[in-house]
Amino acid sequence: MKPLRVVLLGQSVLLGSLAAGLRRFRELEVLCLAAPPPEAEPVAALSPDVILFDAAAAAPPFALALLHCCPALRLISLDADRNRVVVWSGQQLNDLSLDDLARLLGDDQRLFHLSAVPDSSKDRTS
Repeated sequence: MKPLRVVLLGQSVLLGSLAAGLRRFRELEVLCLAAPPPEAEPVAALSPDVILFDAAAAAPPFALALLHCCPALRLISLDADRNRVVVWSGQQLNDLSLDDLARLLGDDQRLFHLSAVPDSSKDRTS
């Protein structure tokens, strides 16, 4: 099985420490770019599975373009000050019904279930 390709964008202490720690895992191929290039193509050419960047340095300017061209990519920002990780998704779904969209909005990690509210206009008589 080929290793998961992880690209770290930036030179922060956080990313340097992460790179050193992640390199211990045989299942990961860790690549570091000192600074994000101005466009998505050089990063996309690396065929990353995951891109990590320091939230303190802001998102790469091409983040949305990269997610659009590589929807399976996991783009992850790390915020050490707030102890927070944000996973950006480029997942693309087609032919969704309103019920499908409502289920999607109801994040499966929170056990949050949405059910349609009955249309009260059907009960009205004129």
